[in-house]
Amino acid sequence: MIGEGIRKLIGCILLLSIFFVGYSTPVQDVISIPNEITVYEGQQISWEVSSTRIGDFSTKTENEKLVTNITTSTNNRTGTTSITATSKEANDTTLTIEIGNFPIKQVQVRTLPELKILPGGQSIGVKLNKEGVLVAGYHSVKSSVGEESPAIKAGIEVGDLITKINGNPISRAVQVEEIVQEAGEKNDILKIVNKEKKTIFIKRVNPFKK
Repeated sequence: MIGEGIRKLIGCILLLSIFFVGYSTPVQDVISIPNEITVYEGQQISWEVSSTRIGDFSTKTENEKLVTNITTSTNNRTGTTSITATSKEANDTTLTIEIGNFPIKQVQVRTLPELKILPGGQSIGVKLNKEGVLVAGYHSVKSSVGEESPAIKAGIEVGDLITKINGNPISRAVQVEEIVQEAGEKNDILKIVNKEKKTIFIKRVNPFKK
């Protein structure tokens, strides 16, 4: 009977530990990393997260061509951990971020071939998109019902090209940030024009306040 009671006590302690760890700042920082990311060959991606005493950060990947690195820096008050990844060739792979060998987050990394133009004996033409911002990933925000992504709920997909928001032409990512931030503060509805496969879609996104 005593042994059974000890086992139950240990089980309760483990459950409580897992519960509190899940709501810790380092874990929440990792969970907020986008689920999908699109990069070019040789491009480096990085995230700054809060360091943790629970265990060391580590990463795993299905493809050895995705090179990862983890560095920790400490200031007078808090420590931060930098997680970086660089893809050496075009491929699709999964990056798993762990704390103390326990998987916390999986990120789908899509790497596109690097575009190169070499001088030659013949003239060439290159078509560039001068308008729009490419959707490379998602960010979740905290709302009254938990973590949500307004973009996912509206049907916006990775690879979409946003050309207008609320009638304003979009050419830089900073424009999107400013408009979405303002709409979130005013609880306004966003009207996004999405140019995909030569067809224009109009989608409404209701941003959540952080």
